[in-house]
Amino acid sequence: QNGTLESEGHYTNGAYNGHWKFYHNNSKLKSSGDYLNGKQIKHWKTYHSNGILKEKGVYTNGMQSGYWTFYFENSKLQKEGNYNSNGKPSKYRKIYHINGKLAKAGNFKKGKTDGYWRFYYKNGKLEKNGAFKDGKTTNYWQFYRDNGTKESEGHYVNGKKANWWLFYDESEKINHKCQLKNNENNGYCL
Repeated sequence: QNGTLESEGHYTNGAYNGHWKFYHNNSKLKSSGDYLNGKQIKHWKTYHSNGILKEKGVYTNGMQSGYWTFYFENSKLQKEGNYNSNGKPSKYRKIYHINGKLAKAGNFKKGKTDGYWRFYYKNGKLEKNGAFKDGKTTNYWQFYRDNGTKESEGHYVNGKKANWWLFYDESEKINHKCQLKNNENNGYCL
């Protein structure tokens, strides 16, 4: 449209095949990589409209697989991690704030958060840490204020706060503790 090239490559039997390039409206390269019978394969790169690399990785049979990296428009790393053979996040993954500091890190299993995770504020201080099982919070978690002091800690069962939770004041002394079930106070706090 408007006389600008949108894409270039080869069709075979009505499907994308071989190397293809796609372009933004401003004529800068949007993405490039190979197809086989209409499905993305091998190494691909995608670019922001300002020409900065947006993502790069491998496709297998039309799905992201193996190790991928993603970038913000300012060229800082946005996230990095692996994809399984079904195109879902797997194994260890890191996600960053736009300022380049780590935002969160942990594992995926079958496309869901699973195992130990850590979350950070933009200033680099730990925000919270704990475990996931099948995408739901589980077991023991700790929460911190953006100045690094502990705010609360307790257990999750099936993604909901349960059992005894401890809440701390700014000097990290226990302010109170409450027994919780399904994210709610059971009316018993000390």
